[in-house]
Amino acid sequence: MEQLPDKTVFIISAVISTLLAVLIFYIRFSFLILNPKETLWLNSSDWLQNYLGGYVFQSIPWQFPFGVNNLLNYPIGTSMGYSDSIPILAFLFKILKPIWNPEYQYLGLWLFICYILQGFFSALLLKKWNMHIILKIMCSFFLFLSPVLLNRFGHITLNCHWIILAIFCIFLSRISSNIKLFYLTLILLFSVWIHPYITLMVIVFYFMFLLNMIFLKEIYLKYAFMNIIGVCFFTYFSWYLIGYFHIKGIYDSGFGIYSSNLNSFFNPLTTNASQFINPLFTPSDKFEGFGYLGLGILILTIPLFFQRNYNIKQFFDKKYFYLNFSVFLLFLFSLLPIIKFFDFTIFAIKFPEFILNIFGTFRSNGRYIWPMCYLIVLYVLLKWVLSNRSLSKKIIILFFLLFIQLWDIYPLYKRILFQSGNISYDEESIKKWVTFVGNKKNIVFYPTSADIAYKEFWYLSAKYGYTTNVGYFSRNDDIFLKKNEQIILKIISDGNFDKNSVYYVLKGQKYLFKNIEDNKNFTCQEIGSYYACKLVDD
Repeated sequence: MEQLPDKTVFIISAVISTLLAVLIFYIRFSFLILNPKETLWLNSSDWLQNYLGGYVFQSIPWQFPFGVNNLLNYPIGTSMGYSDSIPILAFLFKILKPIWNPEYQYLGLWLFICYILQGFFSALLLKKWNMHIILKIMCSFFLFLSPVLLNRFGHITLNCHWIILAIFCIFLSRISSNIKLFYLTLILLFSVWIHPYITLMVIVFYFMFLLNMIFLKEIYLKYAFMNIIGVCFFTYFSWYLIGYFHIKGIYDSGFGIYSSNLNSFFNPLTTNASQFINPLFTPSDKFEGFGYLGLGILILTIPLFFQRNYNIKQFFDKKYFYLNFSVFLLFLFSLLPIIKFFDFTIFAIKFPEFILNIFGTFRSNGRYIWPMCYLIVLYVLLKWVLSNRSLSKKIIILFFLLFIQLWDIYPLYKRILFQSGNISYDEESIKKWVTFVGNKKNIVFYPTSADIAYKEFWYLSAKYGYTTNVGYFSRNDDIFLKKNEQIILKIISDGNFDKNSVYYVLKGQKYLFKNIEDNKNFTCQEIGSYYACKLVDD
């Protein structure tokens, strides 16, 4: 194997790494979720929001901006991006609507693609270094079996950690700076159609690399400026098409609530991440700052602190500065505004209100610890496999630690038991709603701030074209919603109903309609857990 050409070694390691990623996907999910007709596995948590958001979006006619959905979040509407329905795939399958049923799901396919690319780029990242093929395969296994990826299943859209590995590949490759910039720009433009959190991450790498090119005089300022203008225009226009700017006042308070902690690398946070290390003290709302590396990697890190001839410069070379500094900036951002080690405050920054409003859009800033996790794993692995130890010793120790890693993080990749079938809806309730609503267009709930089950109402929107004001979205105009809630209450109390709307409350609040109980111009009915009223049809 040592005599094999580098290209052959890469092909073999890439194929094996990708197949192992497929195996992990199968072990964890089974291939059931690849079937677009299988939707029952999505019947919970954020997955339901992702699926139904895409379902409703694909069911409505095209409008402009294309991603705006006026059936949900009535009366202001929303964007399909705010249901985290993976814009690039939602648009693609809406275009394919003549041969694609909007009730189908594509989220399983997205997960499968992410796992395959995670395996491939793990192998590609190691192509640069000359090492035995067995070591390359084991190192790639450590990289794609990352706890920060496996822990991210709750947010399907954000499983694209292969983008981080792809960026590392670009930065560390031997290709020219212009080609690197081209690939970075492509990844940035692609990320715009995935998720804003990923886009911000890529933007940091993109600008740092561009600054490095300017500093080294590898690009003229005017061309760098043209590149930036082009990227900004594409990003703005794409987000406009997706509908991110449709809602005003989406700045979200609470920046730092979901930050990371300096203990994140060795703190599994929950009992569902490590079989050996119990969760260490961290407030429960810090789950977005999950950065646990796994016991195998942690053990491999220990010898680094006791090496006599420890030369950190060999990895943090000048030519890697822009990569390391980009990762550091993102890591620092993940810790803000209060940098803590456990519950001990090391440093706190008091930002002006307008800065907090901007950062509040990315209030789950703990997610930006991910690149640092991958960089640490890469660095630790390289320090081991490129050392002067014998090949047999490297393989045996690394194999043992890989076994420890797999054993430790087993809760993160063990089989999730999904039932086969389609999401079911309360058909009896659906029929009653359709009969009662009739030719009305809007189904309006009070109070809008109440957290109620929205599945049947989003289904009514997708299937029958009704608008609804219930549901969960990643961002919304909270100021408008509070004002609108008072408007709805006044409408119900005064009986000044819109002729195209049905108003409903929980049955326990039916007293709100007391002013219209004896009015023949109105009709009311109990439907499931709700009490609904409307103007009598002409």
